[in-house]
Amino acid sequence: MSWTPYRSGLVVALALLVIAPAAWAVAPVITDVEVADVTTSSITLIWDVDQNPTADSIRVFGDAAATVDLTTDYELIVMPLIGGDPTAVDELANLDSRNALKAATSGKGLARVAVRGLTPATTYYLRARSAAGADSAESPAASTIEVTTANVNSFITRSQQLRLRFEHPDPTGWVVLATSPDTQYSVSGVVGDGALSNEAFLNLAQMFDLTGNNWEPVGETTVTLRIREGGGSLTSPSFDITFIDGFAVGIYYDIDISLPAALLEMILPASLTYTEGETIILAWLDELAPTSQVALYFDTDDTGADGTQIVAGLDPDVDGAGESYSWDTSTVADGVYWVYAQGSNGGPVSTSYAPAPVAIDRAGLDADVDTMADLWEQLFFGDLSNDGTVDTDLDGRADALEYADRTIPIQPDFRLRGVAGLNFVSWPVAPAPSLTSADLISQLGGIAESIQRIDNPTQLAETTTWDGGSAAGAVFPIVAEEGYMLRLAQAYDGVYAGLVSTADADLGVGVNLVGFNALPSGYSAYQLLVALGGDAVVASVARLDPDTGRFESAIFSGGDPVGFDFSVLQGESYLIHLNQAVNGFAP
Repeated sequence: MSWTPYRSGLVVALALLVIAPAAWAVAPVITDVEVADVTTSSITLIWDVDQNPTADSIRVFGDAAATVDLTTDYELIVMPLIGGDPTAVDELANLDSRNALKAATSGKGLARVAVRGLTPATTYYLRARSAAGADSAESPAASTIEVTTANVNSFITRSQQLRLRFEHPDPTGWVVLATSPDTQYSVSGVVGDGALSNEAFLNLAQMFDLTGNNWEPVGETTVTLRIREGGGSLTSPSFDITFIDGFAVGIYYDIDISLPAALLEMILPASLTYTEGETIILAWLDELAPTSQVALYFDTDDTGADGTQIVAGLDPDVDGAGESYSWDTSTVADGVYWVYAQGSNGGPVSTSYAPAPVAIDRAGLDADVDTMADLWEQLFFGDLSNDGTVDTDLDGRADALEYADRTIPIQPDFRLRGVAGLNFVSWPVAPAPSLTSADLISQLGGIAESIQRIDNPTQLAETTTWDGGSAAGAVFPIVAEEGYMLRLAQAYDGVYAGLVSTADADLGVGVNLVGFNALPSGYSAYQLLVALGGDAVVASVARLDPDTGRFESAIFSGGDPVGFDFSVLQGESYLIHLNQAVNGFAP
């Protein structure tokens, strides 16, 4: 059989692809770059970074096009601090406190770098830069941030400071910024620097007004804070402060800020879930202390927190990746229910209902005999007029098939199924909101061991792994026209929503791992070979049978397709080996 040797060679090549990139590093992802502490001679940039980098810095340019690099002309201060721990007994203890504080800020995914020695009233062009080993990233990557230093320092008659106290389990290392409608840039500080571990000290004398001169507020003034906790978390409270007039060497304004110490948010189910008594995945995010516990309940409505307990004593979200629980609904009576979570830090209990309810319908009455349960039709369409042949949400599957798969007929989505071991999967809908490999493996937690994609130009695999507490390795976006190798520790079945994708696949020479958004009914491997352009263009197509763990492949022999004529399905991905590139391909 002529296709067997070629199939064996493909499996060997794939094994090499999977093993080769194990030691790969990945460039950090920089987001939300912010300018602060702009004086006559210095500028600070603050940003979020998706991993703990080995180095943060700023690049300084003399022009917007970034052709004149001035970085070496100036001094860069990484994680600038003003005082460290004020309770330190000696210089060594203070140095230790500074290092610990810098580590706390960096560990929360925050970078803060100052450039000093600049010229007053001069425009500079900047980029934030983070590196992880030999890999680095800059933001903005294709442009620069334009900042003009202040004009001149004048004599300050009123040196006014804010001392902010945070009621939160772990605020140390947060970066806090203050601004006003009358100032061009913020002034920033780090919680725990020059203050207690739950306090931030901000010197308003370092702020300049919209004309570039020192800002000296008098009377009632609105001050807005930006509290950067890391990981994209941001709080922006505003306060009206009455600043006194007259000469004063130093004035403190104390502000107590109570943030939700028991923040808890249910995130799944995110949309109406219909079941006949199967297990449902419940998930939540929280910022509870490690000593806290979470309890889950189901209720007949979404208010009152007076429902029936599902489980108690669950650990909080200590790893930052979110937590989940498999709810066995087999003993719950038929009905429509809302799930909520409760947690406490030893103080007030925090309650959060899931965004959408769960419908349990074991009876499955089908009065109009259209293969769809009446309750399901009523919940999604409001009546029984749908006969199941329509694709209401235009995601490539008729409503009757959506009922059979227990997916949502009014929102593009699909059911991701996988067995323990290696699975070849794809997203037939565009994830919304956007989803990365790190997001996905974090959501799956201990269920997933790794996610891989094949980079066609390099013919190497990029791998995201789960180390038991967080994602590691390469980070890549999950998109509708790609395929992924998903290795699971146990079987998984979950529904993912998104947007209808019209993207076609651009396939390059060599091995491609792809999935398809829309497929004709009964589409098979032989049809795919022919559609790709014949034996001069395509060498083979192959799939992994998740039930047997064996590869099935089809090739051309004498101009005719031979081998396995397997079905090509939404949600699976396929290895396609091309001799020539094929752009904009759709079955």
